[in-house]
Amino acid sequence: MNTSINCILGLQLSQNVNVETVIESINNFNHRLFKSNYGKIICASIHKKNIQSKTKDILVISFNKTANLESILRCVPDLHDYKRYLVVEIATSNKKDILQDVSFEKFLKEIENNNVIYYPQNNLPQCIVRSIYNHYYCLDGDVIYYSSTPIFISKGKYFARQLYYEYHIDEIKTPEGYKLPSDAIIAVNEENVFPKFFNKKIVLPVEEVKNNNKLEDLLSNKFKIVIN
Repeated sequence: MNTSINCILGLQLSQNVNVETVIESINNFNHRLFKSNYGKIICASIHKKNIQSKTKDILVISFNKTANLESILRCVPDLHDYKRYLVVEIATSNKKDILQDVSFEKFLKEIENNNVIYYPQNNLPQCIVRSIYNHYYCLDGDVIYYSSTPIFISKGKYFARQLYYEYHIDEIKTPEGYKLPSDAIIAVNEENVFPKFFNKKIVLPVEEVKNNNKLEDLLSNKFKIVIN
């Protein structure tokens, strides 16, 4: 994914933020960008970080090659309302140095060497840089928006093929590493379920429900799955 990223925005969200509201704001933001010919959002993810002994949510948004720092600043709503933020434009000349996996320390130096704006101005917010690092290399974080598609899996039962197709999920798999076939049935028993970045892929972690009391389960070769 990082080959197509030109700009990245990281924001510390307010406490008890509603994820549906965040997704709606991202969708509106993407429409403003597209309408102004400033590019579009590639992906957005949320990362939990410990800041001053409290767990905070960091939202990271990456943009395609058309977007630049100026266009992001023009279109992002109320940037100065956030306690911490960082916007970085990755210059083409520097991009080759971070396309391959690098350590966080080297990534931090590359961010500092690019066109970057951040707040508070006296200290580069490393909690946001760490979240951007995990987003950039698809290592960690809840994926809430991908390829202009909001990801919000509600309660209900789904065939795996629906989730693979609708939300660009690379793998739906169990902790043992079993990847579900497209005809597997997935029971989502909670709201606000999101796939995650893991090992450079978008993965939906699931576990098998074993119920041998029902005749339909004994006769079916399909798996019933619930979200971890």
